[in-house]
Amino acid sequence: MKRTILWLAVAAIGLMAIWAISCGASSPCQDLLYKLCECETDKTTKDSCYKDADNAKFSADQDTECGKYSSTCTCDTYKSADAATKCPANFGG
Repeated sequence: MKRTILWLAVAAIGLMAIWAISCGASSPCQDLLYKLCECETDKTTKDSCYKDADNAKFSADQDTECGKYSSTCTCDTYKSADAATKCPANFGG
């Protein structure tokens, strides 16, 4: 019985790891968009944000710019006057 539970736990962890890898962001700009989607307060808006982030395409230059802002672009700064200096200038994928 304990062996069966252990195998089920290992299988579940493996499946979650595969899912997380396959659903993860593929660029710094997508990482940042997913982070900002977490700022949304209602599920419908959040789900729409994730869908937009999944479909967004970014150039290498945009990804380089997004990478520079990964620690400064937060929910608070993105929705404030500081967004111009703490978040990427253009998320237009």
